[in-house]
Amino acid sequence: MNRSLAPEISLMESFDYLKAERLAQIKQLPVYYIGGSEEAVVKMELLFDAGYRYQKKALQASAVNALLVEGSKGKSAKAIAEFFENRGAFLDTSLHADYASVQLHCLSRQIGELLPYLLELLQTVTFPEEELEDWLNRKKQKYAINQEKVSYLAKNAFVDAFFGAGHPYNNAVNAESFDTLTQADLFAFYEQQYQKKPFTVLLSGQLSEGKLKSTAQHLEQYDFGAASQAKLTFPELKANKELLQVEKAGATQSAIKMGKPMPNKGHADFPALFFANTILGGYFGSRLMNNLREDKGYTYGVGSGLIAYKGLAYFVLSTEIGAQHTQPALNEIEKEMLRLTQEPLDADELETVKQYLQGSLMRNFDGPFAAMDRFKSLHVLGLDYDYYDQLIHDFKGMTAKRLLQIFQRYFQFNDLTKVVAGKIS
Repeated sequence: MNRSLAPEISLMESFDYLKAERLAQIKQLPVYYIGGSEEAVVKMELLFDAGYRYQKKALQASAVNALLVEGSKGKSAKAIAEFFENRGAFLDTSLHADYASVQLHCLSRQIGELLPYLLELLQTVTFPEEELEDWLNRKKQKYAINQEKVSYLAKNAFVDAFFGAGHPYNNAVNAESFDTLTQADLFAFYEQQYQKKPFTVLLSGQLSEGKLKSTAQHLEQYDFGAASQAKLTFPELKANKELLQVEKAGATQSAIKMGKPMPNKGHADFPALFFANTILGGYFGSRLMNNLREDKGYTYGVGSGLIAYKGLAYFVLSTEIGAQHTQPALNEIEKEMLRLTQEPLDADELETVKQYLQGSLMRNFDGPFAAMDRFKSLHVLGLDYDYYDQLIHDFKGMTAKRLLQIFQRYFQFNDLTKVVAGKIS
């Protein structure tokens, strides 16, 4: 063996990864499980159709999600927290555009005690006034701090410009949002999207057959009513393609945010779009990172990505640069995008990105918890594992010609909604 020579690198046609198994139907609940953990721990995640796209008022969905486990009939927020902490368990909530999540992390042997307690909490929520007031005060203080950050100003302005007023995916807030939200608003949203509504159960970690059976029995006891019938319409996006400026007096940096609608994950072009985005700004070796950071020194970092919701998907690009470099940075972004529409990738760059994407995809399935996160990203969009199989196939067979066509079709600088917060010159 000649150890002076690096081993040959080859791309795989496919790879085996952990997949979620659907358990027997439990009432109206879809329940999925991924085992394989070496440790006797489990994560249970409950997904509700309660993302912010369903809310009638700003902050309504996030307040309900945050306060779901901060008080119930006969149980204070302190008592609830102590119950889980004393058993070495961790309870958390999170909010997405399309769904809301409640997560329980615990030892496998304790799920039989913790799950009934959690289900009772979710059916007897009280939204105490003092907890709501504390939450609003914290959020208001954070909002005031964020108003000094050009990145936050750019994000809020971009959301408003990109989606437009009244769009379900426009979650921008203003100072008045914190003064108009009431306890009644929380109960209204809870009753509409959570109370006695079916949810999806995601189980990952280490559970024996007996524990899976007892978990199913506990879920069978949950009191369900009718599923939410909310039908949302998604207005056509009428993007403002002029450069929008948000002045911030005394700013030493400027934040740039830009984007445009794209086909969603189920579209035939999405794997190539994913590949193209990676080249432009999706990893540390991207064109924009090499230009704006490594070559010009305008920024510590720049990135781009594809955001996929149920109702739409879009491309977004973000960076913060020294205020004096704002216009030159905009020029360089435009230049890099133009180059990619005119010059095919060389073989070395193409191969490097193929290897990066395949390795990244494999890392994303490392262990049952990560594998369940990957399944969740498909499930909420109504997709199955064929999506990942297609990604692997398309990444391996990607050509410079195909990418040139994708850049020419989808990545035109003048088609982007563009926002600068801070200073333009």
